[in-house]
Amino acid sequence: MKHFYFFITLVICCLTSASLPAAARQQVEQWDRYEFSHKAKVSGNPFDVEFSATFSHADTSFTVHGFYAGNSVFKLRCMPIATGTWTFISHSSESALDGLTGSFECIAAGKDNHGPVKVADQCHFRYADGMRYYPIGTTSYDW
Repeated sequence: MKHFYFFITLVICCLTSASLPAAARQQVEQWDRYEFSHKAKVSGNPFDVEFSATFSHADTSFTVHGFYAGNSVFKLRCMPIATGTWTFISHSSESALDGLTGSFECIAAGKDNHGPVKVADQCHFRYADGMRYYPIGTTSYDW
């Protein structure tokens, strides 16, 4: 009987942790994509709904626009630029999408994650971590 109660307790703990929002459990590498999904019924055309969120970390914050992904699901995506805890709050004219909050932990970038490409020295390119980037073109309109 003791094992039965242990099993029931274990199942309840697993179900409880599985019902937590994905944002509460998620870790994302620096310069990788964080995605938040929320299911909501809205009035009118869901593609016309204004949906955005402000992401904040220490002294950095930026706003991203969300989008309707179909099947009553709205999504927000962002690329964290610094390690540490990020938080967000959503903004929308639809009450079901306004004021949603969450957080995630941004961990150090992996070995093959060099970040976005930027211009360096006016005529060269580098990844965000400083590694050189060599662009290669594949289109030739002369052929």
